Amino acid sequence: MYHKATLDRVSISARNIPQMVKFYNLVIGASLEPFAVDNYTLYQGEIANLNIIITPYELNRIVAEESRYRFSFIVPNLEKALKSVDKAGGIQVQNVGIDGNEKYCGVVDPDGNSIELIQLLSQPQYA
Repeated sequence: MYHKATLDRVSISARNIPQMVKFYNLVIGASLEPFAVDNYTLYQGEIANLNIIITPYELNRIVAEESRYRFSFIVPNLEKALKSVDKAGGIQVQNVGIDGNEKYCGVVDPDGNSIELIQLLSQPQYA
């Protein structure tokens, strides 16, 4: 029998923990806070009602040269978010585009994980 799974949290394995925490706190508003596991310091917070943990990659034993997942976040102001990306050690990797009701841009965080930032241009109209 098939059972629906629910997502509890996302763990992002990182090489540069301080820069990653700065990025997600400034750009996404995650309010990541430190906690200890064995001899490691991890950071946890919430993004869009989803629990996020930034974990040293040594702890998870994950070796990946490129991002395997892409998060898409709706932000209130794309230009402001893109300024924060630069200040927080991320890189804009795509020109700003517009598609229907969305203005969007691809960026990478300090560890090279792919992120799409989206600004909704207007509220949807319902009939």
